[in-house]
Amino acid sequence: MKSAVDKAEALNDIFTSVFTKESTSPAIPTVLLRSLEEIGNVHLDINDVRNLLCKIDPSKSTVPDKIPGKLLKEGAHWIAEPLTNFFNMPATQGLDESQHHSNPQERL
Repeated sequence: MKSAVDKAEALNDIFTSVFTKESTSPAIPTVLLRSLEEIGNVHLDINDVRNLLCKIDPSKSTVPDKIPGKLLKEGAHWIAEPLTNFFNMPATQGLDESQHHSNPQERL
């Protein structure tokens, strides 16, 4: 009679042969997560910001900033102007790359 280890290896060989498919395609290429291209100056319009805030679905979960969608949607008319001014600051004040974050969520 075979030992427990022999039986386990035999079962492993059977499951591996049935459920493992050898890939004939090339390996998945590495994708850069950051673009090397610069966007340049971006100017946000207060009406566009307000409209986007009003379209937020409050039933969806919060993003890493943890600000509830309901708060953003219901406060859209009060926070649209300060948010627009805040995100336009680098473009309007000529701040260089070292003075603002590349990820807009890091600025909040």
